[in-house]
Amino acid sequence: MNFLSLAHHRLLMLLIIGLSLLAACDPSQTGVRDPGVGIITDSTSQLSTASTTQTVQSIQGSQILSSYSGSYALLIGESQYTNGWSNLESIPGELRNVKKVLQSQGFKVEMSFNLNAEDLTKRFNRFINQYGFKENNRLLFFYSGHGHTREDKGYIVPTDAANPNLDEKAFLRKAVGMNQILTWARRIEAKHVLFLFDSCFSGTVFKARNLPKMPRQISQAAKEPVRQFITAGSANEVVPAKSVFTPAFIDALRYGWGDLYKDGYVTGEELGLYLKNKVPLHSAQTPQYGKIEDYELSRGDFVFFVGGEQEISKLSVSLEVKIGQMLIVGFRGMSVRDPGGKQIIQDIQRFNLGGVILYDHDMVLKSSKRNIKSPAQVKSLVKQLQVASQIPLFIAIDQEGGKIRRLKEKFGFPRTVSAQNLGKKNNLALTYQHASQMAKTLANLGINFNFAPVVDLNTNPNNPVIGKWERSFSADPQIVTKHARKFIKAHHAHGVLCSLKHFPGHGSSTDDSHLGMVDVTNTWVEAELEPYQKLINADKKSIVDAIMIAHVFNRRFDSTYPATLSKRIVTGLLRDHLGYDGVIVSDDMQMKAITNHYRFEVAIQKTLEAGIDLIVIGNNLKYESDAVARTVGIIKQLIQAGKITEARIDESYRRIQQLKRKL
Repeated sequence: MNFLSLAHHRLLMLLIIGLSLLAACDPSQTGVRDPGVGIITDSTSQLSTASTTQTVQSIQGSQILSSYSGSYALLIGESQYTNGWSNLESIPGELRNVKKVLQSQGFKVEMSFNLNAEDLTKRFNRFINQYGFKENNRLLFFYSGHGHTREDKGYIVPTDAANPNLDEKAFLRKAVGMNQILTWARRIEAKHVLFLFDSCFSGTVFKARNLPKMPRQISQAAKEPVRQFITAGSANEVVPAKSVFTPAFIDALRYGWGDLYKDGYVTGEELGLYLKNKVPLHSAQTPQYGKIEDYELSRGDFVFFVGGEQEISKLSVSLEVKIGQMLIVGFRGMSVRDPGGKQIIQDIQRFNLGGVILYDHDMVLKSSKRNIKSPAQVKSLVKQLQVASQIPLFIAIDQEGGKIRRLKEKFGFPRTVSAQNLGKKNNLALTYQHASQMAKTLANLGINFNFAPVVDLNTNPNNPVIGKWERSFSADPQIVTKHARKFIKAHHAHGVLCSLKHFPGHGSSTDDSHLGMVDVTNTWVEAELEPYQKLINADKKSIVDAIMIAHVFNRRFDSTYPATLSKRIVTGLLRDHLGYDGVIVSDDMQMKAITNHYRFEVAIQKTLEAGIDLIVIGNNLKYESDAVARTVGIIKQLIQAGKITEARIDESYRRIQQLKRKL
């Protein structure tokens, strides 16, 4: 679509917009109910514009998206006030939904809650210093909490600010005014900046306006700088206990309802007008929007992409990024300043590494100096790793409880109990309690992926890697399933992902796959599949995040390859027979069950052919500083040689990004 046809198309859409907005204000209109905020919308208009949207996206999408070097969002929620303001209990949940929709738009999202005045200012400055000085970055700030207007000057309210009706001077000492926000907006050098405030206050920057009579060419709007502002309401309007502004914002992007021109994009200007007309239908608020009063910083327009993550990934994600997302790798270092820490930061930034795995002991050096020293140190390390990554990292750990835990009491972490201990007591409430404490510890550290629970059946109590380490809940598949479900739900309550392990069953083995090949052909029983089958079938609420494959050999399914390298087991048994379409994780590819029998290049090829999504390289049984670069290089060579297709990589990338949206 050339410039003239695009302009003519957008002029025509102005007429449609005017009619649709009039219809939206008429409560007698019938149609499809908006699942987010209960807004009435006409379903036929959504369908009729689909082909136009796809045409414009396919022509211009790559150009516009590539103009952004990075997209970053800071979400701040103030819900627990201490000085005369009412609490706003729904904010944390609302902002988690904002995070999801922004991640689907390609943003790296950071969240902070319940900040006092000093911490609020520091948080803004830290975010700006980190991301605000790269010209082609796209920044979004979303504040949810109380607001106040005094003498036509707007303020956002930290948790420790006094209610001005009780003590105005104390309020002014703590509140953050629009003058300060405008100062930040001017200080930022990134091209596009959008401030959204789910709060009520007024100011001269918010000048409600209609869309321009002559629509702008979207590619031109994307090139110019802009500072835009949208609030949920004006002075003297009441913040509702449950927001309308936030879910309306989410739906504007999720369903493309903010795309008033129906050209495949939601601009800041379209978003402001959409919210201004929609929110008052369901609350006493009237959103305001406007641009900064600075010609040089008001010429452009913020741009969202209606296609969301699937279209963005098709247009802008390189093969090397997709490959990097498939790797979870271990490293040496308590801090990113350590040599091993510096190396993993380079790998994260160069290869867009999918995740890291933390250990408390270095097996090669036989030293307790690896990644874990104290709660404060681990929290700092994890934060530094996440800051370095444009795509949120999986921070993985083996924290099963009991004998298998990386966060030990000697490092200052709470005591845990084993799965076997909990299974013997067979008290589901007790299992949930212990798992919840463990998940809370992980969440407080920023660790978001626990390689647990073990759902192997304890059919061989003398098993050197399962039974003797008390890792199994029981030999009874029903007990294992029930306790595993409670374990996972407790983790989900704290925002931590889990991986079932070790498929298709390691409980009957007589050997340790860390040390060599393990054959379970004669000891494995079909009941070992039951926990997987039941948990997968109960997956209506996404209870199964991931499943780890064992390095076990089982001739009943494959007479040639162990499970990790077996397409018959990974794809045939787990995906096709059990119907699982989630993320599949390898066990550590450096275990001797693999390394004693296969060259690394062959093992990686067979793992990909089998259908594994996340390849784990612990880098602990053996340490290689170039493990990431080497593995990425091998996979690229396999694709170039036609042994692995890029479509196969796309399958795993899709599943991985779907899982990361849960974080």
